[in-house]
Amino acid sequence: MFAVPDLTIPDAASHRALPPATVVRAVAADLGSWQHLVHYAPSGPSRVHLQIDHPDYELWLYGWLPGQSASLDPPEALFSVVFGAITELDTVRRRTVLAGQTRVLGPGRLRRLVNLEGWPAVTLHALAR
Repeated sequence: MFAVPDLTIPDAASHRALPPATVVRAVAADLGSWQHLVHYAPSGPSRVHLQIDHPDYELWLYGWLPGQSASLDPPEALFSVVFGAITELDTVRRRTVLAGQTRVLGPGRLRRLVNLEGWPAVTLHALAR
């Protein structure tokens, strides 16, 4: 006889966290949970830590005024533009990420994000802990 495991009930020990891009998109879609936290600072992009239950990533909300920039150098990260557009600059290329798009960044290169547009932008970032 063969033993067949019961696959209908997931084992709690094997529970895996959702991929960070899925978490960021879900949070971005739920404007009511974070939109009231958006603010802009004249000295640089504003940052607000959002509480999420993820073992490997932290979620941050950024508010960008035109011309503001910030370095992004975690070992793993991704960001999603919710409003406006953000340009990613690195030593090799320049890439503009528009509202509704998500950019996954791997390790290796120092990147700078900048709001080159004439209006504010909002991004959500998942940064490795």
